Formats: sequence, C-alpha cells, structure tokens
Amino acid sequence: MSCYTLQATHDMTITDFIIFGNLDRFLLSELILSVFLVKMSVFLVPISLASFFWLVTAVGQAERILVINAADGGGEALQETFKIDTVQNVTTLSLIQHDGTIIHHATDFLASKQTFHLKILPIDDLGQTEAQELCFVLPLEENQHVSAEVLGTIRQINPSAIRHAEENRPLETFSMDSLASTEELSRAAPHIQKICGGSQTFASFPASNISPPGFSVQPVLLPQCNETASSPKPCLCSLPVCIVWYPCGLRYCTNDAQTTDGGQPVPFKCGIKACRKCRVFVYRVESNLLCLWSFL
Repeated sequence: MSCYTLQATHDMTITDFIIFGNLDRFLLSELILSVFLVKMSVFLVPISLASFFWLVTAVGQAERILVINAADGGGEALQETFKIDTVQNVTTLSLIQHDGTIIHHATDFLASKQTFHLKILPIDDLGQTEAQELCFVLPLEENQHVSAEVLGTIRQINPSAIRHAEENRPLETFSMDSLASTEELSRAAPHIQKICGGSQTFASFPASNISPPGFSVQPVLLPQCNETASSPKPCLCSLPVCIVWYPCGLRYCTNDAQTTDGGQPVPFKCGIKACRKCRVFVYRVESNLLCLWSFL
C-alpha cells in the first residue's frame, strides 16, 4: 500500500490531506472502516453491515466528491464542490457566490477544454424576473490544473478547515467573439452539452485555430455597455468570474533517506498547490439591460 501525506499549507498546523497511490479498493475500504470503527468505539455505536457495503461502494465509484471551504479574500468563505470523474477525466467545480450567482467550471483534460456555466439571478429592484444562463468555452491551459485522476485520490482529514490559495494567478480577459453550437462542441467535448444545455454559449479560441463548424463570429466593433446608458442597444458586456481556490499543481518533497545513485534526494509527491484565478469574459448582448453590473 502506497500512501503519501500532503504537506500542510501556511494556514494549517496539522496534516490535512491524504493522497492515495495505487491502492487496492478493498484495502482502502478496510482502512476507512478501521478509522471509522476506532472513532465510533468511543461512543460504543456499532456499525451495520449496510454501512460497510456503503463504504466499499463509495470507494469503488468512478465519480468522487470533494467539498472545500475556500477563503474568498474578503474575510468570508465560499463552499466549493468538486465532482471528479476519473473515467472521463473531467472535474466540475460548483459554487454559489455571495450575490447568489451559481458557477459551474468543468475541466475536460481529454478534450483540452474548460467550460464556465453561470446562472445570474434577476435583480428584483430593477424589475428583472428571469435569471440569465451563460456558457463560456475556452481552451485548457497546459500545466495549470491537477488532473481528475490525481484529484480523485485526495482525501481531507479536516473537512471544516478554511483553505487559502497559495498563489494569485494574473487576471485574464477573453473576447468571446463566437456564438457556439453546444451540439457541435459536444462532439469533441461531451461535457459541454451536459453543463451548458440550452444556455447561450460563447467560445474563444486562439487566433491560430480554425473555429469548428456551428460557430458564427460576432461583430466586436461595439461600444462597452457602460458607455450606452442613454438607450438600450447592443453592446459589449464584461463579466468578471473568479475561482478563489482550485488545485493548480502538485507539490514535491524530498527525503534524505531516499537518494539516487549520485546521492541526490529523490523527489516524491507530497501535496497539491492551490491557486486563485480571475477572468473577465467580454461578449455581445442585445441590450445593456442584460449587463447591469457594468454600471455598478
């Protein structure tokens, strides 16, 4: 059984994550069951056979759930839920911002694409009655995320702890100048149809790439929405989206007891690195009434 203990970040005082290597599912279920029995024995509460099989089933599932309490940088915390599909190699991060906006961020490592789905709640004071649902599809940056296979091995010892990002990645602005067909996109990345559904979907690709079929280029020679306050008309809306905590890389440690033939310490995986990342999506709307946050 191979087991690595993740290094605690600067805001922790004890080891808080465990990452399992090629661990047999039954051995892992026995380990979880043993820890559970030790803790519950204090209260003399017996474990049922059904509970045992629940543990084994949960370990054997290809889809795993990881819940993180992430510091938002303003003194509060947001709960982030990672749904990890190790078969499709897709991770989906879900969170609700303080203003009620619901964000789903899907990272597809096989298709090298990432998708943001946002549900923006209506503002009753301004007479809005319907929520806006938007999808933004981007290429997946290389070496900027932890794969679903690795993320699926992470376990928390202290799930209630507040996590702090170790690095604040630079702000990026994306011109979402293509109105995409989710059906066409889903042929290359099946998760897009699942996460976007019937939402209005925009895409941005490097200039060197040819847009796939089903795309129509949107005119970008439009004023910014905050410059069209006098009358509702088509304009470019800027929507900021921040992920306050996400695994952005692996951490490696060395052990003097394990060295190469040349006497150099052998590095081994000992944890994950967490980052914060903000993006601004710029896209066309038919009225500045659909971009009211630009006036705030």
